[in-house]
Amino acid sequence: MILLHFSYESKCVTFARISTHAPNHRGTKPSSYSTRHRPTTETIMSQPSFAGAIVKRPWLYKMMKPLSNWYCNAAGYRKLGLRADDLIPEESEEVLLALKRLPAQEQYDRVFRLRRAFQASLAHQLLPAAQQTKPEEDVPYLSPIIREIEAEARERADLESLSFTKKKA
Repeated sequence: MILLHFSYESKCVTFARISTHAPNHRGTKPSSYSTRHRPTTETIMSQPSFAGAIVKRPWLYKMMKPLSNWYCNAAGYRKLGLRADDLIPEESEEVLLALKRLPAQEQYDRVFRLRRAFQASLAHQLLPAAQQTKPEEDVPYLSPIIREIEAEARERADLESLSFTKKKA
């Protein structure tokens, strides 16, 4: 199954492959969310992004904007007070490192949002409209750090794979 995520506030379009039956990169079956690690030009959690192509074309951006609004409202995470970056699975080393690099206040706010959402979910209730996340508040806070960590890992891999040869005189 292919999941389309386009958030016009952050101008981010993401296609993610979700599979509960296909083996992941280690050869084992994933429990719920399959993310394969490819340290190439892909973005967050190895999901390819078409954001650049959509933002460059105004007609396509105007066509995708209502789809983005519909998707964000249908996802329901904002009604529980969550941001989009709160939904990133904490299964990879890059995400865990990014969580450690968050400022202390942002870490506290994230834990508060998650606990409040879990409590609301257990009570089978949505938050009041004043406590729900508004579209202008749903800005990426973890994604840039994850991209930075992935870029550092690519750079480290490139530097480790360098080979030096002596010139023959």
